[in-house]
Amino acid sequence: VKILIIGVLMYIKALVLLTLLSTFLCASEYHVKIGTTTSKKQMTQIDALVKKMGHSTKILKQEQSYTLYAGPFESLNETKQSYLTIQRVFPEAQIVRLHLDPLAKTTSTDSSEQVSTNKKTKRSSAQEEKFFVTFAVGYGKSPANYSGDDNVSKVMPKESTTSYGLEAGYNFDENFWTSAGYNLISTSDITLKNLYATANYNFYRYKDLHLYSGLILGWSTLSWDTAPLLNSEELTDSTSLFGGLQLGAEYALPFYQLSVYSSLQYLMFDHSIALNESGSIGNIEHSSLQNIQLGLKYSF
Repeated sequence: VKILIIGVLMYIKALVLLTLLSTFLCASEYHVKIGTTTSKKQMTQIDALVKKMGHSTKILKQEQSYTLYAGPFESLNETKQSYLTIQRVFPEAQIVRLHLDPLAKTTSTDSSEQVSTNKKTKRSSAQEEKFFVTFAVGYGKSPANYSGDDNVSKVMPKESTTSYGLEAGYNFDENFWTSAGYNLISTSDITLKNLYATANYNFYRYKDLHLYSGLILGWSTLSWDTAPLLNSEELTDSTSLFGGLQLGAEYALPFYQLSVYSSLQYLMFDHSIALNESGSIGNIEHSSLQNIQLGLKYSF
């Protein structure tokens, strides 16, 4: 009986050791599968891009093809967070578990262990999120310049105030996008209403942050809320085509396809109003607008 008990204990001990050894030798690690290609040069370029995004990589060669993985990651949660950033550049990426077998010197992917991502995560891809809408609040400044006779009675309008903006746009790819927008700036003296279209390019990207620059073209209306002549209540609207530039930064939030962004816009237009007071001639002009804004973007 004693020998039997010792034998059972040794069997249990051996079983435990075998289980631990099997776990060690056949470790399973979370990775993000980027893709497969037959071009070694192309794989090298993609590998460099993924490393630039801040991820470690692993390239597996199988016959005539190369497969690139990002990882390993310490946990599934960390893998999913990295997957969100990777899928913005590589929409076909997948979360998988690689089975590492040091004794056989092979690595395999079990397709049955591909970690599914819900619909909300899939929609976070920059290329799949084709449309977006934005709302922004900012600070706008449009300096007023007076020219003409000195003795014309005039009221120089307030130059700066809070601005509000709405936009709707379309992403052609991960770097190029366009939008149509409306901007409102209203002081106690004047109201500027701008309708415009933009064309933009993301010139720098790092993980969830990207910087962009763009061109702006639109139509502007300037309305006087305070009469420019002290002795007259006549109000005259001014309209003008305008062009401009913008520079901005956008950061993608990890939920609900939301991003926060900030942009600086510089617009050039030709708003003017002629003043005539008892034969004296003057002119008030608004030729530019500087607008800095902070906004929220929803992609769908």
